[in-house]
Parts: sequence; structure tokens; C-alpha cells
Amino acid sequence: MTATEKAMSVVKNVLLFRETLERINTEMAALRGDIASLTHNVIDIDKRLVRIETMVEMAGRGGGPPRIEG
Repeated sequence: MTATEKAMSVVKNVLLFRETLERINTEMAALRGDIASLTHNVIDIDKRLVRIETMVEMAGRGGGPPRIEG
């Protein structure tokens, strides 16, 4: 293999590596969006759970019939 062929091989490998990094960057951006969405959903579910727990506690104390609001 000549020096020119080696150099071309190196350039080809660098370009392939760059393409791979760009694809990984795109996938990571999508994952960040998914994580943000999941985080939002978990917070919403937690708020709902707190409301349900509060209603159960109030019902146990004889505070009248519980109502779900929101």
C-alpha cells in the first residue's frame, strides 16, 4: 500500500467516523426530548397521586365524600 493509499484510507475512516458522530448526536437529541417528556409526565402523575392520597386521608378522617378536582 502506497503512502497515498494510506492517506486516502485515513481520510475515509475520518469521514466515516464523523458521519457516525453526527448520527449519534441526532439520536442523543431525540433521547433528550424523550427524557424531557417523560420527566413532565412523571411530575404530572406525582401531582395526581398526591391528590388521591389526600382524598383517601380525608375520607379516613370522616371529612365527607372526597371529590376529584382538576
